[in-house]
Order: sequence, then C-alpha cells, then structure tokens
Amino acid sequence: MNLERIKNSVVLTVSYLYVLLFVYAAVSKLLDFENFQVQLGQSPLLSAHSIIISWLVPLVELVIAVALLFNRLRFWSIYFAFFLMSLFTFYIYVILNFTNDIPCSCGGVLEDLNWTEHLIFNLVFVFLAVVVLWILKEDFSCSVLNFQTNRITATFSVLALVLVTLLVCFGIIWTLFKTSDYIISKENPFIRKFSVRPVEFVKQIDLDFNSYYIAGYDEGVIYLGNYTAPLHVLTIDSSLTYKKEEKILIDKNNYSFRSLHLKVLPPFFYLSDGAVPILYTGNTVEWVGTTHTIIQPYFSKIVPMDTMNFVFRGLSSDTNENIIGLFSLDQKDTLQLLPRLLEKQSKHDGLFDTDGHLIYSKELSRFIYVYAYRNEFIVADQFGRLDYRGNTIDTVSRTRLKIATTSDGKEKVLSKPGLLVNGSAFVHRHLLFVDSRLRGKFEKKSVFERSTTFDVYDLRKRKYLMSFYIPHLNGKKLHSYFVTDDNLYVLVNQQVIVYRFKNNLKKEFE
Repeated sequence: MNLERIKNSVVLTVSYLYVLLFVYAAVSKLLDFENFQVQLGQSPLLSAHSIIISWLVPLVELVIAVALLFNRLRFWSIYFAFFLMSLFTFYIYVILNFTNDIPCSCGGVLEDLNWTEHLIFNLVFVFLAVVVLWILKEDFSCSVLNFQTNRITATFSVLALVLVTLLVCFGIIWTLFKTSDYIISKENPFIRKFSVRPVEFVKQIDLDFNSYYIAGYDEGVIYLGNYTAPLHVLTIDSSLTYKKEEKILIDKNNYSFRSLHLKVLPPFFYLSDGAVPILYTGNTVEWVGTTHTIIQPYFSKIVPMDTMNFVFRGLSSDTNENIIGLFSLDQKDTLQLLPRLLEKQSKHDGLFDTDGHLIYSKELSRFIYVYAYRNEFIVADQFGRLDYRGNTIDTVSRTRLKIATTSDGKEKVLSKPGLLVNGSAFVHRHLLFVDSRLRGKFEKKSVFERSTTFDVYDLRKRKYLMSFYIPHLNGKKLHSYFVTDDNLYVLVNQQVIVYRFKNNLKKEFE
C-alpha cells in the first residue's frame, strides 16, 4: 500500500511539474511573442518553419498542461509531454553538435541557462516522464492492447514505445534541420543565420578627424588613407597603442586630381584617381610614387592583383557603360576589356544598374564584383575568365532604379535614390563579407537600424555561412573596414575599433 502511495505521489508530482513548466513557458512565449518568433527565425533548424512553429509550440504546451490535470488522460498526457520534451532535447543536441550556437528560444527563466545546463534540465524532465510512463504501464496495456497483461509484458511495451518515440523525435528534428538549411540555401526566403557573438569588442582609438579610411594592413600595422589630405598616410599598430604619420611624394604638377585614393599591399602602395589616367606606385619604406600612364582614360575603381597586374572598372568609350578590364604595368600597351562580365538589366542603362564593388582575393587568385543594387556577385580569375555568378541571400534580383537624362540628353542620372542592396564588400582568403542594407525576415527593425549587418559567404563552397551585427557608434555607421585572420577593424566617424573573431567564425577561414 505504501508503494502505491509513493507511485501515485510521483505521478502527481511529475504531472504538476510539467503543468508548471509548460504553462510558464507558453505564457512567456506569448507575452514576448515577437521576440520568440525572431529567435526562431534565426535558428538554423527552425528558421524556415518559424511562423507555424511559433504558434504551434505554446498552443501544444497549454493543451498538454490542461490534459495533465485529468486522471483518465494521465498516461497519454504524460506521453505527449515526454514526446514534446524529447523534441526540445534533440533540438539542443543538434544545435550543440551540428550548428553554430544561437540564442535559446524558450523564454522566461530558461533563457538564463547555458546550453549544457539546458540540455541537463531537459534530460531530467525526459527521465521523469519515462518513470511515470513505467508506473502507468498497466494503463497503457489496457488502453492500447485491450487486455490485462503481466508486468513484464507491460514493461517491455512501454519500453518499446519510449524507444520508438525517441527515434521519431530525432528524425523530426533532423528533418527540420536539413529542410530548413535547404530552404535557406535554395529557395531564398531571405532568412539570415545569426551565430552567437561571432565577434567581440577589443579596443578603440580616437583619430581626431573623420576623413580617414582603411587603405591596407600588414604584420600588425594598419594603413589609413585620408580623403581630405590624400598624400598623408597614418599608420597604427594593430593593438592601437601608437600612431605614425607618413607623406607620399609625387609629381602632380601637370594633373588636376579630383579624388586620389590610396591602396596599400605591403611592401607597396598604389595611388590613383579615376578622373586622370595616372597610377602612382611605390614602397612603404620611402613613400615615393612612380608615375604610370594608363591607356584607359577614365576608371572608377582599380584593384591591384599583384605588383604589376590590375583589374579595374571603367567606362566603355563605345557605350558609356561600366566595363571590367585588366592591364599590366610591364605591358603598357596592353589593355584587356571584358565586356561580357557585367550584365545590365535595362537597355537604357548599363551605368547605374551595373554599379558595384570590385575586390580581389590573393589566396584564390580571383577578383569579385558585388553588384550594389541587386543580389548578385561575379567571381572571375586573374585573366578575366568567369568562374561563376553567385547570389547574396536577399531577394532583390532586379534593380529598382529610375533613370533620367540631363536636359542636353548627354548624361544619365538617377531621378531618385535607388534601393541599395549591398553597401560595400570585402574578401579575405575565401570568405566574402558583404555590408547588407536590407533587413531580413524575422529581424528586429530597431536592432537592424542601429547596426551594420554583415553577411558572410564561402566562395570556395559557393554558399552563405552566417550573419552578424556591428553596432553603430553614437548613431554613426561604419564607413570603412578591414578583415584579417583574427580581427575585424572598422572605422566609425573618427574612431578605429577592433573586434576579435570568435571560434565559430574564425574556423571558417581554414
């Protein structure tokens, strides 16, 4: 008799614990429903199914909690509580072992648990549910098998039910994981994958002026160019402890420059202005520029691939449209234009709808062109041969621009600002970093508007990896940045800020 009382007490205690847990968890989710849905939307397992799951989970929790209050429903209500808790447990297991960790979506006090503690918490409740199912095994045999069985048969029946349920639960979670990844990768619903703090703040330094930009990096030294004083270079060590000024010496008396821009690839520097067919090169020891004449009369972007070879974006003399080209300093009469790389989307444009960002990966020996007004980028080798055309994760495949011409009909202009998709881009090794200007699904508007959103792509695997935020500083957005193996350096107004990569992002460089 005492044993029966103990069993009944265990059943009631576990039932009430589940009632308390599910009611609390469901109410917490519903009271902060928007945040709960956002967190689900950022889960690598559930993001593609987050809308239906965000409603289904608290509803099921409440239904089970109510059913647990009735004795005649006790076995099956405990069973479905066990089923649901097993799903939650396998969810955490897959998160821990197959994905980057992400914020928990449980709500309430459970948000204070780390992943290991959360897994242990769930396992305890799974175990308690199994104990109750074993205690109520006779109820199971009578309701399912329709006759009274002996204790051994009933025990094996419940054990089989538990094992089959665990296999089904793991299969459901694994299927959600794989289908969600497929939907994000292939069907492009614009759902970002946010990892937990892939970067962490290290240090910042004030430059006194906001006219600097990051021109290059090497061996712990950051090179800063200056928009208003283009011949002045500021060098800072990577720990932001000292600064040193340099001045570039060039013969510029015969040229009227508009905007000289500096690019440093130690031990060399490159200084150019697209309005003048001139390129200055020199070393970072003497800082004396040697003049090189370029055949292309006008170019808006120029990127060194090595000390002698360059890729540029200029204007075609035939169509007055953007065009990619190659030239070499050791073959000054050779200019290779690549008219088929950039694809315009309007027969009346070819200038604004092909605007974008030109960058080069030394490790891949590839240059990349990221369109500014559409979700596309180009990867080509150093000879201009196209590797492939990739897509950023947003859904803007067509430029949204309104083009007009000046009164004399000679010049194209934007009649109003277009929808900017990709603000800037940077490549380090095989990883492409894109400063995205569009808010994805399930992202908080308030967070997005106060941050710069970086989307990271693996150019070798041709896939999107993850995203992360860099907060604005005093309402100012970063305007220049540089990526190394260990750190992200950003310029915000007149501040240089260093962020260190955490392992969940740093390992992707390997």
